[in-house]
Amino acid sequence: MNRKQARLRALVWGSPILLCAIACLQIFLAMTKSLSPWKGGGFGMFSTVDSPDARFLRIYLVNGSEETAVLLPDNLKTLGRELQTIPSTALASDLAQRLARGTWTPYRMTDPVRHYQNTQTGNDNETLAGVAGPSDTTSLNGNSADVVKTLPDGQVVFPKLLRMRERGSAASKGEEAVAFQRVRVEVWKYNLDVGASQLKAAKFLEATADAQP
Repeated sequence: MNRKQARLRALVWGSPILLCAIACLQIFLAMTKSLSPWKGGGFGMFSTVDSPDARFLRIYLVNGSEETAVLLPDNLKTLGRELQTIPSTALASDLAQRLARGTWTPYRMTDPVRHYQNTQTGNDNETLAGVAGPSDTTSLNGNSADVVKTLPDGQVVFPKLLRMRERGSAASKGEEAVAFQRVRVEVWKYNLDVGASQLKAAKFLEATADAQP
């Protein structure tokens, strides 16, 4: 067999062999590492609802018996997406530790509906969003899974993780940090209950990290 024939045979068989190798690797990772079947080649996207978007994170600041649900900060969403795609205790612990090292403060913003109503009535005293002074942190630290609390004045308040450059500004304004002892990160997955024809969520794994002084 000359070089031309060998090259032609490599081209003919190379693509199927590569595709089979990717498929085998994807199946292995999906079965052993919980990789979403929609990723790594997408060979399971037509047979399962277990896409990264069918997985979600729940994050809590834990202070004694009280738990406050918080949103994943924008600067950690890449890590959060990775955790949804191929969840592991190591990744969840890494995310929890990063969140536990930060400073959380109450952040207030005007409810968009209330803001629209105010603009229609000519009341421009309230802005769409802005950090206020120290909030009533008891409204944040109740035993509730709600991320956002609505105050009587129409404002919503939720814990926000401050970036490094924001910490000095928050301290100068006298804003109190939200007290917590540890952070818990949970990964949840939707699964199809065929008998009930319903999608049901179940917790897949969790990790915690103690607050850093």
